[in-house]
Amino acid sequence: MVETGLTAPQTDLEGRAGDDLPLPAMRQDLEVIDGWPTHGGAPTWMLFDPLRNRYFRIDQFAFQLLSQWAGSTVGAIKEAVERNWHRSVDDKEVSDLIAFLFVNQLTVDPPRDGYRAFAAQEAARHRGVLHRMLHGYLFFKLPLVRPDRFLAAAYPLVAPLMSRKAALFFIFAGLVSLYLVSRQWDAFQGHLQSSFSLRGLIYYVVGLIFVKMVHELGHAFMAKGYGLKVPVIGLAFLVLMPILFTDTSNAWRLRSRRQRLMIDGAGIMSELVLAVMATLLWVFLPDGPLRDVAFSIAAVSWVLSLLVNLNPFMRFDGYYILSDMLGFENLQERGFAMARWKLRETLFGLGVPKPELLSPRLELSVILHAWGTWIYRFALFVGIALLVYSFFVKVVAIFLFIVEIVWFIGLPIYREIKVWWTMRASIIATRRFCVTFGLFLIGLGAACLPLSSKVVVPALMHSAQEVTVYPPGAAWLEKIHVRSGDHVAKGDVLAVFSSDKLELEQTLELKRIALLERRIARGTADARDGALRRVLISQLQTARGKLDGLKKQSAELILVAPQAGEILDFDPQVHHGRMLARSHALLKIRGEGGAALSGLVREDDVERLAVPAAGMFIPDDPGLAKIDVTLQSLAATAVAQLPDPELAEIYGGSAPAKKGSRGELIAMGSFYPVVLSPDQPVSVTGQTLRGVVHLTGERRSFAGRIARRVAGVLIRESGF
Repeated sequence: MVETGLTAPQTDLEGRAGDDLPLPAMRQDLEVIDGWPTHGGAPTWMLFDPLRNRYFRIDQFAFQLLSQWAGSTVGAIKEAVERNWHRSVDDKEVSDLIAFLFVNQLTVDPPRDGYRAFAAQEAARHRGVLHRMLHGYLFFKLPLVRPDRFLAAAYPLVAPLMSRKAALFFIFAGLVSLYLVSRQWDAFQGHLQSSFSLRGLIYYVVGLIFVKMVHELGHAFMAKGYGLKVPVIGLAFLVLMPILFTDTSNAWRLRSRRQRLMIDGAGIMSELVLAVMATLLWVFLPDGPLRDVAFSIAAVSWVLSLLVNLNPFMRFDGYYILSDMLGFENLQERGFAMARWKLRETLFGLGVPKPELLSPRLELSVILHAWGTWIYRFALFVGIALLVYSFFVKVVAIFLFIVEIVWFIGLPIYREIKVWWTMRASIIATRRFCVTFGLFLIGLGAACLPLSSKVVVPALMHSAQEVTVYPPGAAWLEKIHVRSGDHVAKGDVLAVFSSDKLELEQTLELKRIALLERRIARGTADARDGALRRVLISQLQTARGKLDGLKKQSAELILVAPQAGEILDFDPQVHHGRMLARSHALLKIRGEGGAALSGLVREDDVERLAVPAAGMFIPDDPGLAKIDVTLQSLAATAVAQLPDPELAEIYGGSAPAKKGSRGELIAMGSFYPVVLSPDQPVSVTGQTLRGVVHLTGERRSFAGRIARRVAGVLIRESGF
């Protein structure tokens, strides 16, 4: 028996009234609807609960039992089924059906204990305050509107948009919009970059709300088009994150798989139509707020439709589309049961019967989907837990983080291990258990033993005579004489700068010198100047010395090459008339000669290295040979900015970094610079070589590294 509601607990009728036990009366408002056949062709039926708008799928045997249910006892229903359908019935099958009906509140009276059973059931629904708070924090629903009357009135206006002709038109419009965007690709990229601002964020939030409203109305109108009632549209909160939902449970009434698929995909189709129209508007609208709004709606629609809604691992549209495509309702619950069975059989070879018989292809699809869901959920809930931890007050954040990890990750693992423990006698008796346990011990040993001595260091190989050229001081760039790739000789002019401050200071000093010279010359006629002659001569010598210094600084405004070589990494943002600071790296000059290496060591690996340490440089280019190197120095402090852009992830390297407000590369993590040298002379020509260096360091186990990392995080975060 397959049902779409809760899983019923197992009960046992043995030791009780037996065949004389009366069956609990079923509710009179329940409706029985023809379902669609199983993959094996067996007929099914649906039990509809109108009070909760829920559907429960039952198989042929359950239908046969329910058809003889009214006023019967256990013995009478067993005899009726055996007489009418020539099938034997045992007490457990009847007990399971009774438990299923009672747990899902489909009976008028309980199977036993009278009113106490209802009291226990109600008490189970209303747990303690803490339990309700945790459930409310993790997930709850808030109905907003009952849209059925509005949908019925508005459907004639919307129906033309859902026709085949409209679909062909929107497909054509989508192709046209993508072509037109490709013709304005530079403008599109520029608009995308400029949208990452406070105003852009507001547009995205407004666009998201509008897109999700259209999405849910798409589901609702499609369901109404097939004559179904849409009872509610509301908000669901998953870990306090609001998500709009539309109750389309009545789609269970449809026997056509195609119709159910159309309802499942109506939201995505609505978003894609919205994305197409918004993209066309962006192409034709002039710059301004309307174009910004169109861009945000288009971006949100494309991203949500293709990356979020089509995701089959969460209960979004992609999940229901996959479920109906496979013709396998309750894909998640039934798939998890199949995946757990497959996991136990793979690990222990128990020989337990499958939860249900499926075709090999369907069974593989269901199990792979379940395993993929486990992996996806693990990554998702860890990410959500970290996000929650980041945005709340630390004491509260720690509690919510623990709740996330325990509830969504720890609890399912605990339940599965608990099942293994109850089956331990059968598990230990199997041959495969010895193999699995042996592999587990080998893996545990490999993780705990200090086997690895390799330290991986992202590095660059460049000329040992490479120098970085900086401006002579805060000055205006007047003229540029070189570009990247040019070859220069020592003393060649690289650039010419000017300094208003320097020119003003020289003018003032010249005037001061002229004044002092005049005062000294008239010393014989002026008694006061004559008395100060020695002082004036001293001041004149000082002024002439300062003028010589200013002239020397003016000469340095003509920037010359300190050595011969090739111009590298010329800053492309430098242009005529720009003010440059003394700390601005203008370019590099790589001279001819030997090679040197520079790299970055992660904080976790610093303690493992000692100078000197042997290693090997492996270039990114697989056509180049490996080079033996030696660690020469290791910095005592970490860098805040990456010294070499080639090492950053955004430029193809392996060091995570982000761009700062002034274009600098800010290291995301602690990295310590190292200098290495080749063991044999290496001639470097052409571009800088990027690669990794494998250094020999202190041996450390994988488990030990993880433990150190966790301990470091706990110590760092405990300071609140």
